[in-house]
Amino acid sequence: MSFGDILGWHRIVPWLVAHGVFAPGADHPLIPVPGAHGAGLDTPRMVVIVVAVLAWLLLASDIRDRRRRIPPHQYGAPT
Repeated sequence: MSFGDILGWHRIVPWLVAHGVFAPGADHPLIPVPGAHGAGLDTPRMVVIVVAVLAWLLLASDIRDRRRRIPPHQYGAPT
């Protein structure tokens, strides 16, 4: 039994293709996803993923930075 079988990858990939997260294999995506029968990411989908990851990183760093600037007694940290 492989890791993909444990996750149910064979059921997840068709759902991702049907909902437009992955490009179907017939569209010849730039980055095929392993075990997805040719489905993968094309340029517009890669741009969306890169922007989402960058936004998440900026948000996470901002939250961390704000936490450093707030004195510990104001956000419930033990003193």
